[in-house]
Amino acid sequence: MITPNNYSPPSRAAATTFFSTACASPFGGSIPERIEEEQAHNSVLLGLETFKVHRSTWVIREIATAATNRMAILALNFPDAPHLPVLINRRRLPLTPTDLTANKRLNTAALKRICDRVAVLQDFWLTRRRFQLQSSLSKVLLKEESPISNSPQKDT
Repeated sequence: MITPNNYSPPSRAAATTFFSTACASPFGGSIPERIEEEQAHNSVLLGLETFKVHRSTWVIREIATAATNRMAILALNFPDAPHLPVLINRRRLPLTPTDLTANKRLNTAALKRICDRVAVLQDFWLTRRRFQLQSSLSKVLLKEESPISNSPQKDT
């Protein structure tokens, strides 16, 4: 998964990469905890729908954790690869054979399309998060009584 943190095109320095298969035993500890830690401060989960993705139960767990944490999710669906049933189509970016070079790497146009989509998701997530924070703060502040209204009134 690639999770852009404070993504701003065209910089790639803000993205962190975490491969769940790489943390199985070399890093020790619990994989679910590691997934939680990696997603804690990120806003977009970029998953890869390939032929082998269905063999990994951790991919489903990563997606579920991201959804629980209200992260934006974008799955890159490679040509002829099956769709993960847990994702709806609006969270999917289908890739075509023309998006890949002869050595099976993404071409420049495909990379730009992916980065543009991630930037839109990042903006949407930040706007939604700001609204949630403002709503929460407003509710808390409206519940508390003002110090002025709490003070005893003097009769004159």
